[in-house]
Amino acid sequence: NPFRNLDNSLPRNLRVGDLGHRSVGRFQNIGGLSAGTPHPPGDAVRGLQNYRDFNDPLDSVNFACVLCHTLPTGIGSPAVFNGSGFDMLPPGQDGEMRHALVSVDGSTNRAIKTANLRNIYEKGGCDFTVTSNTAGAGFLHDGTADSITRFVSSTVFEMRSDQEIADMVALMLAFSGSQFPGTNNPLEPPGSPSKDAHAAVGRQVTTTGTLDLLEDGEKSFIFQVLLAEQSHGDIDLVAHQLDGSGNVRGYAMQGGKGSESFMHDSAKDSARSLNSLLASASENRPLTLTAVPSGFAEKFAIDRDGDGLRDYDEMRDLDPIAPGIQNPFDPANPDATGNGGSLKPDGVPDGMNDFDIDGVSNADEIAAGTAAILIDAPEGDIDRDGKINSVDVQHVINGALSTGMPGVITDADDDGDTDAVDIQIVILAVLNG
Repeated sequence: NPFRNLDNSLPRNLRVGDLGHRSVGRFQNIGGLSAGTPHPPGDAVRGLQNYRDFNDPLDSVNFACVLCHTLPTGIGSPAVFNGSGFDMLPPGQDGEMRHALVSVDGSTNRAIKTANLRNIYEKGGCDFTVTSNTAGAGFLHDGTADSITRFVSSTVFEMRSDQEIADMVALMLAFSGSQFPGTNNPLEPPGSPSKDAHAAVGRQVTTTGTLDLLEDGEKSFIFQVLLAEQSHGDIDLVAHQLDGSGNVRGYAMQGGKGSESFMHDSAKDSARSLNSLLASASENRPLTLTAVPSGFAEKFAIDRDGDGLRDYDEMRDLDPIAPGIQNPFDPANPDATGNGGSLKPDGVPDGMNDFDIDGVSNADEIAAGTAAILIDAPEGDIDRDGKINSVDVQHVINGALSTGMPGVITDADDDGDTDAVDIQIVILAVLNG
């Protein structure tokens, strides 16, 4: 939500008037703002207090806003009051949640769904107090309120001043984002969790090194807030940087502030400290830190297809002896290969497959630094007879000793290839790997 603070807290001084929110003149007859006058800055924290106030409720002096528009989504509660607490409504036959309807809605309907407030900040732009509008389609169930201000200025709500209206507009704009303060009020109904994102998600800091951060106050502030929010578990942090060959490399931050390390996008490379990454940044190789949703660091930085093989390991050359880049894997496709050199998907994530049929998964083999794709290596099975090459060699030797004539007609290991063919295959395997 662009109207939340970077740490996802509610703003205390949101300049709603500068954002195009104007008075509709509710209090102009008693010295308040005239219609069309921009609102003063709003305090969303104060707006939330009024929103949750059961002692002096805003709606017709009877209902607190949160009674129907529960936190954090604004929709009806998934629970019913039993006289002393709340009982959750049973799920539907398909596991869907059920939410309370509202009958006190000021319209002709007997009961309707309670409107959610998560994306209300995206619906502004229509304002009939001025002749020029940018966007907007109105609020309420029938769209008759042209603006947020018009809606919260309705006489059904017991607002006392233009400032209280500005505070409520600020709250509506900052509503999406969850993480509202808790309450010990037993009358406030529980709400369903929301899938909205932390306000820092998507924010980036690009730096050319530690000195750059020290000299740029705004950049340093964002950097420190992102580190703090990651340490709280509210976001994840990833980093990207060009390597010496011009490849974009990814890093996923692990651990909290003060003990952080960054996992590399290649299993052959060790994790790096934050200080190490900052020290490697330069004008030619700047480092970009990005905030992503909690739990998504690996997907955004080191294993985007989730197949257990890291992104760079699915692009780099896995057989430096053969010409060209030898790599059958695809960082955007979790099932690009099968077992035994197959380049066809088999329904198994590539990291779990065994491309060279040596009994070790691709992920484990790459992590150990061995050749995951060289089926002609000594530990592989070049002829795919189910026996590794070293066994084939032993069978050929045994056949030669017993028959005295390996090669032309004998097949010591009964694999369908004569010993001569097996010997040729083994020699090629030794030469190649």
